[in-house]
Amino acid sequence: MALSFTGVALLFSESLTLKAHPYLLGDVMVLFSAIFLGARHVYLKRLTQDTHPARVLIWQAGFSLPVFCLLSLIFERDFPLVLDRPILGALLFQGLVVAGLCFIVFTSLLRRYQASKLSVFGFITPVFGVLLSKYLLGEGISTALLSSMVLVAIGIAIVNHESN
Repeated sequence: MALSFTGVALLFSESLTLKAHPYLLGDVMVLFSAIFLGARHVYLKRLTQDTHPARVLIWQAGFSLPVFCLLSLIFERDFPLVLDRPILGALLFQGLVVAGLCFIVFTSLLRRYQASKLSVFGFITPVFGVLLSKYLLGEGISTALLSSMVLVAIGIAIVNHESN
């Protein structure tokens, strides 16, 4: 996992400087989000040993949706509420496919495999972001970015290698 982490750090090293940049608060929020996500994976691993993933999803949604609705009413009062077809489609996709199906598949995998072996695949996300920025936005891929992707791949392979 250290190799994959080093690869991701190298991936972002080109945009990081020692000067304070305007995205520092966002970067810190993403860092804490990743820490909480890792803790959630470990907790889910233990929780889903005795509980079906669908039941965990229902409890999680049952508690979080009212909280998010309330926070939206508090912090997004000045923004108009627009619920047209594309927005409703996006909400349904996020709710049913991403939050529902993907959660159930991931927690089902957690029942069978170690959390570390599954969580290491999260390091692929920034790599896909770089590749998509190349193909969709025409951005270049530097040697450092290629090196970081190789480190991520090697880290994932090492974590998931079956030793005899």
